[in-house]
Amino acid sequence: MPSIKEFTEALDPLCQDIKEARAETKKLAEWIADVDARSKAGIGRGDSWGYLDLIPAEQRQTIDVIERRGDAVPVRKALLLSWLKAAARCQIPAFAGKAPEYREQIDKIWQHFNNKAYLNETATPGSYTVPTMLATDIIRMIEDASVVRRLAAKQPLSSRTTNAVSVATNVTCHVVAEMGGAITQGEPTFAQKTLTAKDFVAYGQASVDVLQDEAVGLLDFFLQSAAQEIGKKEDAACLQGTAGDPAWAGIYAQTTTSSYTVDKTLYVEATSVTNTPTTPTLAKLSSAIYGPLHAASRQGAAWVMHPLTFADLQVQTSSSLPLYNSYITGNTMQATASGPAAWLLNYPVYLTDQVFNSTEGASIYFGAWNPGIVIGDRTGIDFAVSEHEKFQYGLVSMRVIKRTAGLVALPHAFSILRKCKAAVS
Repeated sequence: MPSIKEFTEALDPLCQDIKEARAETKKLAEWIADVDARSKAGIGRGDSWGYLDLIPAEQRQTIDVIERRGDAVPVRKALLLSWLKAAARCQIPAFAGKAPEYREQIDKIWQHFNNKAYLNETATPGSYTVPTMLATDIIRMIEDASVVRRLAAKQPLSSRTTNAVSVATNVTCHVVAEMGGAITQGEPTFAQKTLTAKDFVAYGQASVDVLQDEAVGLLDFFLQSAAQEIGKKEDAACLQGTAGDPAWAGIYAQTTTSSYTVDKTLYVEATSVTNTPTTPTLAKLSSAIYGPLHAASRQGAAWVMHPLTFADLQVQTSSSLPLYNSYITGNTMQATASGPAAWLLNYPVYLTDQVFNSTEGASIYFGAWNPGIVIGDRTGIDFAVSEHEKFQYGLVSMRVIKRTAGLVALPHAFSILRKCKAAVS
């Protein structure tokens, strides 16, 4: 009969095997639970790039909040907000104790995207550059707020300036009886216009307490507000911008003509210059469509006008004006952020309040926005936070810098209907 010692020695390997099996079972159960949690949080939420691993566990509850708000890719949006939160706290002395932890999170995100060959740039001193893949979410929010960006041709900028082709005189075509005869002279002139990146700066303030306590609200709200204001500034520059503006000269500042001319923008007056703005007649609207004689100006064309100008068109019942509702179809009232408000005379209508002048009223723009306008995006969106400006008030200043270029590449792709009313009556 074996001794107790011999029995114990014989039993030890079995006990060890049982212990290891239990550990493996526990590890497997944890792995299954983690996969299940990742599946619920990631599948259908845009986690194909493994973003969930980059979000600290205590911040993952924001995914549900973001999803309820209707974001198409909530995991990536949650990662962007997580990055912003870490970047903000790294820049504020009040969070110095946990700064290494936030710095590690930022580095982890950068490494993740750099391994996937995403481009990045050096931020301005004391700030952070949003990873390019996450920056696309900010650009998407700007596009939701901007009418022109949705419609225009877009081009990435690898440097501060780049060139875009324009046409100074139109292409010509000649018919000859047979080759060998002289071709009529007068060939087209192609030119270049320069896209130069400008700094669009969004700025806001909040208390240190709000920044410390917020879960989703503050940075998300600031980002949405910043994107909306940048989008509005882009619209203003592309439509009403003058040659002396910090951004660029828009359609309104182009050389205009009352008859179709290459490299010039056609203008139509709703009423005489000395009169007060008025509701345009159907004849004026038709002139805006067909005045630019070239068919290319109507390919993929759209209207851009003030919301109150459009509302005024809808309610007209005067005998001197057509019942515009019979010419307005598909009035969705912008049910989707990127869709048109309606269709007028078979062309989509987009609305922005950046087309109003207190003395001249509102202008209606019509034309082929792509390729008529080019918007260039410089890689690298800069994010910075500082508590020094309003230190005595306990306020934190937040800043986003987006570098964007724009130009009217083909002025003759557009017409402007000026002196329109921006009021409902």
